[in-house]
Amino acid sequence: MKVFLRLVVLLCLFTISIGPVLSQKKRRSDFYGKSNIDLFRTKYSNNALIFSVGATNMFSRNERRATVLDEDPNREYFFTSGGQWSAMGEIGMLHFTKRNSWRFIKIDHYDWAIGIKNFRGWQETRLVIRDDENLDAVGITGRGEFSLGYVTGRLAFHNVIKLSPRFSLDQALGANFDYRIFGSAPGDNSNYVPIATALPTTQTFQRDFLAQIHYEIGFRIRAIKMIHITPSFQIPVISAYQWSGGRSSIQWFSTRYQPWLIKLKFMIPFKEKAGKCPATYSNPDDERRNKEYLEGK
Repeated sequence: MKVFLRLVVLLCLFTISIGPVLSQKKRRSDFYGKSNIDLFRTKYSNNALIFSVGATNMFSRNERRATVLDEDPNREYFFTSGGQWSAMGEIGMLHFTKRNSWRFIKIDHYDWAIGIKNFRGWQETRLVIRDDENLDAVGITGRGEFSLGYVTGRLAFHNVIKLSPRFSLDQALGANFDYRIFGSAPGDNSNYVPIATALPTTQTFQRDFLAQIHYEIGFRIRAIKMIHITPSFQIPVISAYQWSGGRSSIQWFSTRYQPWLIKLKFMIPFKEKAGKCPATYSNPDDERRNKEYLEGK
């Protein structure tokens, strides 16, 4: 999982920085698209309403052996764990940048949102007692489930590669700040049955507040008029708080869980107010690209 997350981050950074190289042979608008102009021209503003709905889940290790001190050496504990499907929803704003290039960084737009998301998971404990001949004599299994409901706020910066007039590849790096408001409480083993298999000496629980850096990738689809729909996959890559060596997984019971979510984001741009002055351009290149779009080039 660590190798996968590193590759994801490298892919994102590579895509963001590749623009200047490709622009030597093609115009920047040919590769990145005229998204700011394509969407808003003179009829729409640089702001849009966004809302997302989606599903959440978590990865975890298949099985691991527990280390329990001051126990009979013939007693061994094994943990298996996994995630369960749950849901998320958010609403916020999107803002297209007037300048989408800062040195080697290409930013098409940034967005922010607040919402609710829930993560659910489970863990099973299997106790094996071995006899003198190292054969399994007794097996006892316990299972616990948990649910973590967060109110969340996020901010993300997006890099867009236009694939066709209606389809674009959308990547983002962002930060999310989550606070648990419902669900299981840290240290709560009431849902572990039988309770004796919970093994508190092996447990650690994530605190209520969570701050992470996440990566997101999706395909933006121009649907009806200027309404855009983006199915995407989002996964945290670094946890700043609660700090655990930068690992982005959540610790619950005796296992670490890697959260992820898939969502469907809808973008509805705002129209310019009537009587507003025509758009002005910070440099001749922006005006040229806008003129090319209006002329259908």
